[in-house]
Amino acid sequence: ARRLGLHSMLHAHRVEDMLMGARLGGARLVHTPSDALIANGPGARILRENGIAISTTASFTAPRFAEAAGAPYESAARHQVLLENIRHLVNERVVVAFGTDSPPFLRPMVEIEELSRVLAPEEVIATLTRNAAAFLDRLDQIGTLEAGKVADIVMVDGDPLTDVTNLG
Repeated sequence: ARRLGLHSMLHAHRVEDMLMGARLGGARLVHTPSDALIANGPGARILRENGIAISTTASFTAPRFAEAAGAPYESAARHQVLLENIRHLVNERVVVAFGTDSPPFLRPMVEIEELSRVLAPEEVIATLTRNAAAFLDRLDQIGTLEAGKVADIVMVDGDPLTDVTNLG
């Protein structure tokens, strides 16, 4: 896909699959792995060095996902691993973009709240804006407030840099 200039996105829930996708030339990863800690291996370095961005999907393993689906919550350990992996990827300067794999009954705010457990408000906002644009290869057009770029500005009550849940 890269040789042909095509964009590809790999859905990978496991670290092993994430690394295989990177080795095979995948450009983007959808889902942060939740089966093992990325910090225990070369995962973040491989993603960063190959310019591979990843989207979050933290709400997928969150308690509110199971609640909304009417299912028992059995993903606490996986959810903690996923959140730790997001923190590690951000620390290692991998482009981490906001993404949600949640059905319509969960809203993006659940993802924002889950991200705020491990990211500072400005980091959460970066996943929603600059990093999301980079993930889509559109950073030259959107994602930051700069002359010549298209932008939507959202006004909210409260300061999201003090409490990111003010975005809700």
